[in-house]
Amino acid sequence: MKILLVDPPIEQIVDSMPYKEGPAFALGLLSIDSYLEKHGYHEVELENYFGCGWEDIKARLRQSNPDIIGLSCTTDSRGFCWRLARLAKEMQMSRSFSGMSMPPFSRVK
Repeated sequence: MKILLVDPPIEQIVDSMPYKEGPAFALGLLSIDSYLEKHGYHEVELENYFGCGWEDIKARLRQSNPDIIGLSCTTDSRGFCWRLARLAKEMQMSRSFSGMSMPPFSRVK
């Protein structure tokens, strides 16, 4: 089983220091990656789509072809996460799950 863990870019802070080269991965995703590796899941990829357009993201998803996509979702990145989950669904490629640290202000259809 191939698992892709995505730490979405947060556009609001990209131009500020120390994020000039892209933010580090979220601790939650690193913890999940470590847990999965320890329990025998060795096909785990960590991705951060910092500076990528949607066509590039689509190409990278096709290349990775994961069975499961895990998203780290915060208030600032919720739009990206919803769009990425929709894209994966449209591509009929995988199941996605999200860990959200925000109240559900709206529903995605």
